[in-house]
Amino acid sequence: MKLRIRLFLLFSIVYTTSLFAQIEGTWYANLNAAGINIPLVFNFEKTSNNKWNGTLDSPNQQMFDLQLDLVQFKNDSLQLKANALGIYYKGKKNSKAINGVFKQGMFKAELALTREQKKPEEKKLNRPQEPKPPFPYTEETIQFLNKKDSITLAGTLTYPKNKSNYPIVVMISGSGAQDRNSEILGHKPFWVAADYLTRNGIGVLRFDDRGTAESEGDFSKATSLDFMEDAYAAVQFLKDDLRFKHTAIGLYGHSEGGMIAPLLANTYTNKVDFLVLLAAPAVAITDLMLKQQELVSLASGIDDEEIKINAKINSGAYQLITQFEATENSSLQNELQNYFTKVTEEYPQIGASMGLSNQRYIISMVSAYTNPWMVYFLKYKPKEHLKNLKLPVLALFAENDLQVSAQENSTKMKELILGKNPKNEVKTFSNKNHLFQNSETGNIAEYAEIEETISTEVLQKIASWVKSL
Repeated sequence: MKLRIRLFLLFSIVYTTSLFAQIEGTWYANLNAAGINIPLVFNFEKTSNNKWNGTLDSPNQQMFDLQLDLVQFKNDSLQLKANALGIYYKGKKNSKAINGVFKQGMFKAELALTREQKKPEEKKLNRPQEPKPPFPYTEETIQFLNKKDSITLAGTLTYPKNKSNYPIVVMISGSGAQDRNSEILGHKPFWVAADYLTRNGIGVLRFDDRGTAESEGDFSKATSLDFMEDAYAAVQFLKDDLRFKHTAIGLYGHSEGGMIAPLLANTYTNKVDFLVLLAAPAVAITDLMLKQQELVSLASGIDDEEIKINAKINSGAYQLITQFEATENSSLQNELQNYFTKVTEEYPQIGASMGLSNQRYIISMVSAYTNPWMVYFLKYKPKEHLKNLKLPVLALFAENDLQVSAQENSTKMKELILGKNPKNEVKTFSNKNHLFQNSETGNIAEYAEIEETISTEVLQKIASWVKSL
């Protein structure tokens, strides 16, 4: 009997040890979120009482050693929870991987954990509007100099063949470092728009943002004011070309680009002849950001209480930044550090909700809000630059836009520009998102899933309006 018990205990120890060996150590995964690949690293280890500890790393998001609240492995089934981020994973182990489903809030996706770090599979995205040669127009690769900052910018100029007296637009991209095609999630909206407009008798100059692709400069230290100077350099390049001496030159700005275009028109008066603004901010930037956060959070399934708390925190930070004036004994960095320290005292779990310690949360928030681009952006007043415009303006908005709310911004835009020029027009397109794709909800997760890059209806409107000038 004693022998049997000993054998049973020995078998149990061996069996238990083999179970632990099956998942103990490091596992790698690639999470596909709206076409964006997010590498994840899971680390599992057994404790002295034969339970599990686990951590999660997200290297691309600079998040490491997030403690997992649940690691349960039984009958080849693995369950994981990270309560602070609302993460839940359930998978089944086979000889090669653990295959399962990753959930975070309303987001859900299949996720495979493997022992080997693998590059994500390249998913072929169908983009039917992407231009294909041969092109019935002239295309030139160009370079031009921003004399103020002594940087050379690179781009592409397209214009109709065997025609004269056609207008040209300079494209200005939205937030974030983008190439001349304004590429995002496999879409190339500036290339698609440039192709359409040029086929319809309108020249287009589009260029790589500074520090991006073939353009020189440091994007990370630049503000919207610097990007305005880059766009002005493109305008001046056209004006210096004798072929375009009598050409009407306009600006085509999307999102932040739609904010930069009026700034340029006011700074360099009489240098441009018209503006095309897509999803351009018209309300105060602080109001725009708070509304954007509310709409995106609601679409992501975040509960009302959390949305209210985030709004309160961000509103306080915005107010501090926009009203702050430096003195000998204070700096914006110090003021923000004091502010976010108080935030962690009022909401002790705020850092954990982002997978950070409270100290790391304070550091990350202060760094984000003292970034030169962010400070300039939050202090920018669209009203001051829109109300003085006397040149023709076409301002387009999208009903399903969660980033630049059409309701508030179109109303304000009408108030500021209608009546200033007989050609001015403000239009909101139904069922379009921030990228002016036809969409069901406007949720950012849809951007990659939608095959359309930009609605032809929108491009038709732009082309007909520009040609009517």
